[in-house]
Amino acid sequence: MTHKHQPASVTQANEKREAAWNEFDALNDELGIYADKHLDPPAGFYARLETARKAWLEAEAEYTKIYRAAEALEARRRERQAEAEINTTEAEPEADFSDLPDTDEPVDYEAMDRLDQTYPHLN
Repeated sequence: MTHKHQPASVTQANEKREAAWNEFDALNDELGIYADKHLDPPAGFYARLETARKAWLEAEAEYTKIYRAAEALEARRRERQAEAEINTTEAEPEADFSDLPDTDEPVDYEAMDRLDQTYPHLN
């Protein structure tokens, strides 16, 4: 499934996942700044970091679930389309015998057999 053809639910879940990741990443960067300066983060910072991590993991799980469901729907749609193409047969044109001469004359098979026996090298 290409990104151009994603259902809105997949796009929304992806946006939510990216927003949660950006929040978690920003807090991680902030934690790195505190560590570089050898400072303790403010009170409640680790709780915010953990909340952001959980929100990101939940958003990631939700996105994966929605994406897989959308992929399964797309695969079923393609399968039905392929089956419809297979089951659709083009109408064959009716046989046209108009160019053949009309022969209502009886065929003498015995004479043909005698010719075959008399001249086997011509068969």
